[in-house]
Amino acid sequence: MAWCPIQNDRQNKLLVGRGSELILLTHNDMTVLDIQIDASPGSQASITKVVTSPSQSNIAVVTDTGLLWMGTTTRKLSHYQLDAEVIYLAWCGEDAVFISLTSGLANLVHTSGVVEVMYGISPIAVTQECDGVRVLSKGFHDLIHKVEEPVADIYKIGSMTPGSILLMASQAFSSKSHKADDYIRMIQARLDQAVSQCISAAGSMFQPSHQKELMRAAKFGNSFIQGFAGDTFHQQCQTLKLLNAVRYYKIGIPLTSTQLSSLSRSVLVDRIINRRLFPLALEICDYLKLSPSEGKNRVLGHWACYKVETSTADEAETARQVSSKLGLNADISYSDVAGRAAEVGKKRLAVQLLEHEIRADKQVPLLLKLGQGAQALSKAVDSGDSDLIYHVILNLQEQHSTADFHMIIRGVDLGARLYSKYCRQHNPAALQSWLQQEDDWNSLARQSVIESYSSTRIESRLSALVTAQDYYKRSRAEFNLTATEETSRLLNHQSKLEEKLGRAYMNKSLHETISQLLEEGEIKLADKLRSEFKLSDRKYLWLKVRSFGASKQWDELSNLAKSKKSLIGFGPFVDACIQGGAKEEAHRFVSLIPPEERLQYLMKLDMYSEAADLAFQLKNMEALSVIEVRSVKNFSVLEKVAGYKQKLQTLR
Repeated sequence: MAWCPIQNDRQNKLLVGRGSELILLTHNDMTVLDIQIDASPGSQASITKVVTSPSQSNIAVVTDTGLLWMGTTTRKLSHYQLDAEVIYLAWCGEDAVFISLTSGLANLVHTSGVVEVMYGISPIAVTQECDGVRVLSKGFHDLIHKVEEPVADIYKIGSMTPGSILLMASQAFSSKSHKADDYIRMIQARLDQAVSQCISAAGSMFQPSHQKELMRAAKFGNSFIQGFAGDTFHQQCQTLKLLNAVRYYKIGIPLTSTQLSSLSRSVLVDRIINRRLFPLALEICDYLKLSPSEGKNRVLGHWACYKVETSTADEAETARQVSSKLGLNADISYSDVAGRAAEVGKKRLAVQLLEHEIRADKQVPLLLKLGQGAQALSKAVDSGDSDLIYHVILNLQEQHSTADFHMIIRGVDLGARLYSKYCRQHNPAALQSWLQQEDDWNSLARQSVIESYSSTRIESRLSALVTAQDYYKRSRAEFNLTATEETSRLLNHQSKLEEKLGRAYMNKSLHETISQLLEEGEIKLADKLRSEFKLSDRKYLWLKVRSFGASKQWDELSNLAKSKKSLIGFGPFVDACIQGGAKEEAHRFVSLIPPEERLQYLMKLDMYSEAADLAFQLKNMEALSVIEVRSVKNFSVLEKVAGYKQKLQTLR
């Protein structure tokens, strides 16, 4: 059985020779081609070799009877009977097949049936190319391919094509012969065709002398039709220089122009890199003016990887050489080079190279892989990427014991804070351990207070607050300690109030608790709380006034005003009545307010007539104007205001 692959854009196939049949296989189908390889009566020939042409449109088959069959998937083109066993079989272009035989000979069989016997070829290997066959033998490297049409047109005997005549004109001009002018006149109307032929033919030649001869002729002809093939000429010169450079025997990549076009220049650079010919690759990239990412930087990246693999010098010196060559280039990844160094066991070199990596997202993971946890955390923090910092922290937590992890995280302040934040949200137990290791009593106390407020049982809340008080004592935070003690006492009182009165008091502030008691008429309990927490007389009076007004306890409010001199004045009494929707109750307090302040409250209570009298007494022209605007529909007040304003103006 013999087979060969067939590739296309949509589906790959296999062409398989099974017995005397050709079968086309796909991943889900099998088709037997309707062609007969051997037409001999009663023949049981089996296919031993099968190969397709570069375009994969033609097929060559060899059977065990020595028959060479050439055709397509639908018809036969030609056949030829061989006299020896076939060693190598390959298409030479689309029109002929190269066959190496055990007899030591080689045949070139054309699809038309013409056969050429080739002597002296004992191939070690045969490779089918896109435009010919490459034959490797002892001491020789032969490329058998069809002579390109422009070359044949120019060099065939007696050729009178424009390209051939232009070449003769160039040669005559070089020898200073007058015939050059005659030749040019012969092809004056076809000079553009002659130049194109010479340029194309130069690309098909291997000898630099022939290339120069043809390109010189093209340049000579182009001088008579200025600007016709300038770009084409330049591109061909560039291509020839590139081909000649890689064809040099010390490089050994004898490509044809067609093969270079099929391969592409970037792939050629890749092959040169794979041969470790870095100086040549750099020169080619510079000559072709490739972008840094496709050219120079890519070559330097491969060179650096090769350098760290093979260098026997001190690792610090190797790191210095690599960094001085690469510089701070964002297109070259030091992490890739460091990764290669790590793969070959040079971890110290890898760490030194990572110092030059400017992308933290590539630098940090490799540092973690190399066991440089502290350095990885420091670099992650320097990057300012919180996600990357968390990634490092969680990796360190998995890779190290708790004590070692705490020692690493302790050295980076931002890392420690982010770890605390993470634990506070996802792992309170780990946070407790971390804070105790750090003797961070304030944070521990704060955590206990948070725990107290998150609990629903009064016992648990009080226990957490006692713990918080202990931590605040250790940290000598006197203010926080006092606040926590008062919170604990308030919780106790609120719990007892709920039990006694059957109403909700928990989770309220001291002011809210006292206000609620006053509104509910529990004045003695409010007085007790006020005494317990040493609330100032002024603040307590404010709470009473607002609470009595909110609960519409007007008698209590009136008694409060009569009891003694108010520390907050009597304006808040009036405000409490207004907010409680009882302006008539407010009238009793207006007279207690000083005249300057009373004027505002009279207007608040819509007592514009009294306000006008007071404004006149105070000689306040501005207040009279305001009263005039607000009482626009009250003619008696307007008349009074107008009289007062006239009197004041007369006095002035």
